[in-house]
Amino acid sequence: MEYLITDFDKEYLLHTPMSFILQYNSKEKIETLHDENGWTITHYSVAEADVSKIKELIHFGFNFGINSINNHIYSEFFQINDKKKSPDKIEVLNKIPFNKSGFNAINLCLFFFNYYTKISKQNGNDFFYSNLANKYQEILSLLLNRKNIDNTNYQDKNGKSFFDYAFLLENISLIEYIHMLDSDFKTLHKVDLKTAKEILEVLQIKNSEGNHPHLINHLNSKIFNQKLQNELTIKNNSSDKQKNKKI
Repeated sequence: MEYLITDFDKEYLLHTPMSFILQYNSKEKIETLHDENGWTITHYSVAEADVSKIKELIHFGFNFGINSINNHIYSEFFQINDKKKSPDKIEVLNKIPFNKSGFNAINLCLFFFNYYTKISKQNGNDFFYSNLANKYQEILSLLLNRKNIDNTNYQDKNGKSFFDYAFLLENISLIEYIHMLDSDFKTLHKVDLKTAKEILEVLQIKNSEGNHPHLINHLNSKIFNQKLQNELTIKNNSSDKQKNKKI
């Protein structure tokens, strides 16, 4: 049929009403289509900061947790304020530095929010970049506050969660935000509790981010409880072995 989609067509998928596309194609088919570099429609909607398209995809229940095939970011998606007379301090990254393979659209959103937040600060809180950071913050809120979303299932290809990304990006705003969604640090997968605490402590030294005693105190409490739990497990295992020897 004329409207059956077999290959990834970015312009068609981004600029055609999704209701029409889904009239002839299943959602599962469309959301899993990848381009030559492994991006899906959800990756492109986030990269272009297309809030309208993202809302449309959310409405139809698209999965924003599908990972790209590899760790590649198109340079065309880095926006530069070319109206300024003096060049901006800006570095274009063609990958997420700590990612070894692929990432999902929400990982990409975290990356871009952090990127433009830092570029804005480096250029004297430039309005152009601050506005971009705010747009990605809006997108992040849309994606992470959906009904029935299980944030534990949205990991990159290496098993890193949103909370891992917040710490690895060294972004205190992201850490604070995701901590509101996960106050017990349950979704930290690849960054352990001690490392998370150390990252917070280094942030205070490196970037004068201010003190965050509530986060550090909470992490200290979790580390202490984890230590007690480990000691109890070792004790119970030792006791079981002794009982088995007597038998």
